[in-house]
Amino acid sequence: MGTVFNASLCYMMCIGHLSSSEQYMYQLCNVVLSSVTSEKYLGVYLKHDLKWSHHIDQVAAKASRKLGFIRHNLRGAPVDCKKLAYVTLVRSGMEYASVMWDPYTKRDSDKLEKTQWCAARWILSSYSWKTSVTILLQQLQLELLAERRRVQRLAFMFIRS
Repeated sequence: MGTVFNASLCYMMCIGHLSSSEQYMYQLCNVVLSSVTSEKYLGVYLKHDLKWSHHIDQVAAKASRKLGFIRHNLRGAPVDCKKLAYVTLVRSGMEYASVMWDPYTKRDSDKLEKTQWCAARWILSSYSWKTSVTILLQQLQLELLAERRRVQRLAFMFIRS
C-alpha cells in the first residue's frame, strides 16, 4: 500500500509580483491549494517577494527570548559558562541556514548584531554605556555575526565547487 499524501497540508506561493487577475488555482489530489504570501519551511520563513526581513525579525525575536531565558537562569554563573550558553543556545539559532538568508540591509544585520551586543554585556557584566561593545567582543573572542556569516557563505561555496 502506498503512502497517503495529505494535500490539505500543502500551500501554493507565487514568487514575484502577480496581480490578483493573474492568480491561478492549483489542485493536488482534488484539493484546491490555499495561496499564501509567506510560509515557514524547515525553520526558514519564505516570502513571495524573496525578501528576508520577516525571517530576520523572527530570528532576532527568538534569539532575544532565548538570551532572556539564560540571563534569568544563569545569574551569577562564571563568564565561561555564560559564554558557552550564549554560543550554543542563542548564536547557533541566529546562524541556522544563514547561507541562504544572509541579510544585505544594514537594518537587518544590525538587528542580529544587537542581540550579540546584549549578550556580550551580560556575559562580562559590563552595563556601562561608556564601555565599547567592540572591546567586549574582543575580550570574549566573539566575531561579528556578519563576519561569521561571510565565512560560512565562502565555505559553502568552496565545498560546492
